[in-house]
Amino acid sequence: MLVGVVVFLVGSSLLANTFVLPSYYYFRQLEAIKEAYSIIYTIVLNDPNPELIYSTAKKLESVNAGINVYIIADTNALSDLDPPLLVYGRGQSFGSGNKLNVTVAQNYSINPLIEKKTDKGSGMQYLRAMGSIHGDGYVDYYITVETTLEAISASVGISNQFQLYYGAIIVIISGILVLLFSNRFLRPILAVNKATKQMARLDFSQKIEVTSQDEVGELAQNINFLSRELESTISNLQKTNAQLQEELKHREQVDRMRQEFISNVSHELKTPIALIMGYAEGLKINVNEEDRDFYCDVIADEANKMNKMVRRLLYVAQLDSGAMQPEKTEFYIGDVVNRCLDKQSITLKEKDIQVEVDGEKNYLVEADLEQIEQVVTNYLTNALNHIDEKKKLRIRLSDHDGWVKVAVYNSGKAIPAESLPHLWESFYKVDKARTREYGGTGLGLYIVRTIIEAHQGGYGVRNIDEGVEFWFELPILPE
Repeated sequence: MLVGVVVFLVGSSLLANTFVLPSYYYFRQLEAIKEAYSIIYTIVLNDPNPELIYSTAKKLESVNAGINVYIIADTNALSDLDPPLLVYGRGQSFGSGNKLNVTVAQNYSINPLIEKKTDKGSGMQYLRAMGSIHGDGYVDYYITVETTLEAISASVGISNQFQLYYGAIIVIISGILVLLFSNRFLRPILAVNKATKQMARLDFSQKIEVTSQDEVGELAQNINFLSRELESTISNLQKTNAQLQEELKHREQVDRMRQEFISNVSHELKTPIALIMGYAEGLKINVNEEDRDFYCDVIADEANKMNKMVRRLLYVAQLDSGAMQPEKTEFYIGDVVNRCLDKQSITLKEKDIQVEVDGEKNYLVEADLEQIEQVVTNYLTNALNHIDEKKKLRIRLSDHDGWVKVAVYNSGKAIPAESLPHLWESFYKVDKARTREYGGTGLGLYIVRTIIEAHQGGYGVRNIDEGVEFWFELPILPE
């Protein structure tokens, strides 16, 4: 574009020289000869001193190049007896009448005759201003101021040729300068373009290096600022969105758990209620004494199961709501294990199960004694309900990195891998038929999880040595 502008300027200058300059030159020359004529006319009219006339005419010719002044004094302009006297005119004679037509000139005074003539001999064109002054007595003055018009044609040609060469040089130089400086001007603009494209793709890692203090540098600084602000805002929005998504997932999970809880409770209560209703209706009819006792035993047993489930549900609800915050005290975990084993001693004897306890050291912990005892009891109850004919039950206490680990192992059928992650969910049962046999509700391990998480401890399960091991761990309190 810059080179195109230069070419346009050079071309327009050539056209102006060719078509406009001659007319302008003609107008300027016309004004020049009219002004020179007026000056000479005024001097000759007021004070026809030959020396003053000579010096004035000489000065006019030197100042206005190409102008010639001719002044003739004629004592008898209308007679041929005496030739005209040349007052000023480069020593040329006017007897031939080539320079002055006296008959015509004597009819013009302050407003000269303007004529454009071509010399027959040389073929040159002249522009003339001619007039006369009729003095006192018999002396008349004839004034001619002329200039040639051939110089303009040569000047236009030379000027066009010069401007053509000069324009070509300017175009070449401007092209080189554009190539040199365009990289400097375009580099930041291209960097801005690249950065804004990256910003449109939400990639704000592209930063613009600001190397100038002009408008482009200010634009780059503003885009860098905009990039940082957008990155920060979008990052905050993404974090907020992630939090909202987590909250939404949590709410969906809570709703799902609530629905599952209601469904499971309804399912668990449906069977005992149906049994109670059935046997209660049976009591209304006349049954014998033996059947009556059996019916009453069934009703009492199912009512006891319902009571157990309701108490567990209330316990779980208290844990979930935070109403049962751990009331921590210092105690030895080994003592809790022994106390729980003592409570299960009758069941152990009935099933002829020998318990093996590994770990001679007793570990001091700080936790809620009642809740931790509930955890150990749930693990032992779960182990006794699933122990097989090998009747192996082992409790192991160990420490590592300041934590005590209590593991309860029972021989029995391994838990399917797909069920391991779900064991800690409420009402989850691997074998529902077997669980129904011993009156399980599917809440024991869920209670364990809730209690241990409230103590910031760990828990887990694994299949080992033809059996299953459940464990939990708590931080050891220094003696």
